[in-house]
Parts: sequence; structure tokens; C-alpha cells
Amino acid sequence: MSMNYELSILCVIFFCIFTSSSASCDYHSFLYCLSVHIPPPTNLSRILYSPESPDYSTVLLSSIRNLRFVTPSRQKPYFIVTPTNISHIQASVICGRKHGLPIRVRSGGHDYEGLSYRSEDGRPFLIVDLANIRSVDVDPTTATAWVQAGATLGELYYTIAENSRQLGFPAGICPTVGVGGHLTGGGFGTMLRKYGLAADNIWMLYLLTQTEKY
Repeated sequence: MSMNYELSILCVIFFCIFTSSSASCDYHSFLYCLSVHIPPPTNLSRILYSPESPDYSTVLLSSIRNLRFVTPSRQKPYFIVTPTNISHIQASVICGRKHGLPIRVRSGGHDYEGLSYRSEDGRPFLIVDLANIRSVDVDPTTATAWVQAGATLGELYYTIAENSRQLGFPAGICPTVGVGGHLTGGGFGTMLRKYGLAADNIWMLYLLTQTEKY
């Protein structure tokens, strides 16, 4: 029985230029900025976390895999945003740029160098955590799927198996790896020799900026 390994991926990727060298921001001013750019009735307190928020540490540690970057001496993000739709992501980019906060985008957190949840140069920063942007839609008739960047490989494989016993996808073997980071890094897997990298099997993707989706 033939097998087809073709996948269309929806990846949310940020291209931002920050002109400010220092952050000038507090929770309420950043919250106000988000409220201007996010349409109601979103409860912003459920997607924005600061060090004073009760759930800040829980959200920060939810997918960190390298414990060297969670010691008390390590710099923590000014804010964490956990968007639930694309408008939240774009608002985060706009407000991050306005307040001089470089953005770290976190998908599954399998970033052992900590680049998705720490500052490399000591500047205050913002994490956009895509844990809630994780839908997977498989179309067996076209052997394609739309996958959001916050989904994990395990969720992708499971959804493929739910829809077809003939289809698969050549990516990594760890089920908790995030699709967004895995594919933008190439995506090495056990079927590499026959089907190439996971990124070789992308037909289409969306690039998201502060104003447009391409």
C-alpha cells in the first residue's frame, strides 16, 4: 500500500525590528496597548502574565526543558503572552515593539539553549507562548494538513492516525516537540533518507507580521 507524506503547515513566524535599546513599560501600560489592538470581549488578564501574576511561574515553567535557565539568578521575561488567536499575536508584536521589548516565540519549549525563553544580551524581553495556537486539521483526500505552530509532533501524528491509516509525516520522534520550532529548524526524523527533512514536505506556510499575514 502506497504512503504519501505531504503536509501543508501553518507556522506563525515573527519578523520584528526593535529600534529602542531599553524597555520603558509597566504591566498597565502594556495591558492598555493590548486592549487597543485586541478586539473585545477578550479577557486580557487571562493571556497576559507579569512577575506579579499568580500564575506567572507556572506559565513560564510549563515547557522549559533546560533547568539551567530557571535558576533565581537568570533573567525572567517582563511579560508572557499566551495568545488564543492571531489577533493576539499581532497585538503582542505591535506592543512589544512600541515598548522596546524583543520577542521570544515559544512553541513546544524544546530549545535546550533557552533561546525561546531567555535574553541573550540582558535586555528585558517578552515571551509569546503559542501553547494555545495548536489546531491540526488533516484532509486525507488531498493528503495534506494545516498545522498551527503551537501543536506538538505527538498531536500531529495522532490526528493523522485518526484520519488515515495510510498517511504519515517524516519528522522527529519526541511527541512533545513543538511543530513551529521543529519545522523552522529543518525537522530531522527517522525517515530522513527517504522523505527528506520535515521542512522539505511543507507546501505552504503563513508568515505573520504586526500588520499582515503572508
